[in-house]
Amino acid sequence: MEQQEHEKIKINGIEIQCAFKALVELKKLKPHPKNRNKHPENQIERLAKIFQYQGIRSPIKVSTRSGFITAGHGRLLAAKKLGLDKMPVDFQDYETEEQEIADLTADNAIALWADLDMSGLNFDLGELGPAFDIELFGLKDFTIDVAEKMKDDAGINPEFKNALQVNLDSEEATAELYQELKHRGLQVKVLSL
Repeated sequence: MEQQEHEKIKINGIEIQCAFKALVELKKLKPHPKNRNKHPENQIERLAKIFQYQGIRSPIKVSTRSGFITAGHGRLLAAKKLGLDKMPVDFQDYETEEQEIADLTADNAIALWADLDMSGLNFDLGELGPAFDIELFGLKDFTIDVAEKMKDDAGINPEFKNALQVNLDSEEATAELYQELKHRGLQVKVLSL
């Protein structure tokens, strides 16, 4: 599918990276009274940080039947935290209140069924380089499991048979060494302790 070029839209410096039907003022967006998802302040702070890095990649979803938000309550709170005045919105038609509430609840709950491959994320992070901010993954209490990366049940992980472990005292030194080794054509993964 060919995507059309269009002018990038920004709201207070935050770029909109998603399809949407309208830009709506925050004061006109109404949280759903039956939204059972609770958003702690640290989650909203992290989402605001992700908006600053990624832009807005999902619109707020609003019911044409009730006028309430059915997905995006956290996005609304993050937008308020950033001082945005508008957000991209997608409007959805629901035939009944039951259908609307079912979509609201399913949107919150279905993602909880997934199992995130934390070991795989540890490996992915090594490929992103030392300067990558792991908070941008959006994960709560994420740490890198160095022991799992360096060893398996038999000793050395086969991926690292010719591995060299170097401990550096600063992020700057790590970034400098990483760039130098990559420049030499070596496969490099950064492991944070």
